[in-house]
Amino acid sequence: MEAATVSFDFIAAFRRARSAAQVLTQLERAGSAFDFDHVCMSGVSSTVPPWAPPGFVHRWPAGWYRRYLDRGYLRRDPIARAVLTTTRPFAWDEIEVPPEDVAAAEFMADAASFGLAAGFCVPIYQVGRVTAVSFGGKRRAGLTEDDRGALQLIALFALPGHANCSVATPTLKCRRRNCASPVARRKSCNGLPRE
Repeated sequence: MEAATVSFDFIAAFRRARSAAQVLTQLERAGSAFDFDHVCMSGVSSTVPPWAPPGFVHRWPAGWYRRYLDRGYLRRDPIARAVLTTTRPFAWDEIEVPPEDVAAAEFMADAASFGLAAGFCVPIYQVGRVTAVSFGGKRRAGLTEDDRGALQLIALFALPGHANCSVATPTLKCRRRNCASPVARRKSCNGLPRE
């Protein structure tokens, strides 16, 4: 199927999604058009575990996420590190892993044993945060430039769709909102009218 067709079909389907699970299903379906079997979407940070809840949703192979956490793979994962160093989407095999980084090589081998031998990652930078959408599979997909652009477009459209489905936006009453802003700037809210 042509990359543009996959992109626009995904956009149409994702607009109808009403839950994070439906968004993931559509992402998985779009990824399969490019020979990817799995997908995840995660907030990424250099100071907290980037692939940990609550910002992590996935359709990774059974057992992989638990293994990732149990073995402390965060510190060894060259894909997670790369997300923080580039704004450009990349195939996993484009990440240079130095020969002396044995831990990263072991991580990649273990991921491959779970059916994640190859993939494509789209870093998405927003004000105050970075999110990654990563597609993975058993074999290298051989993506064309059009394919890469289509996957990037799909990831960009999926992110707000997932956020709209899964995150409830709290509402503040007027006084609380008026107090929260000055307090956040280390000022007092004395003198503001009561509700």
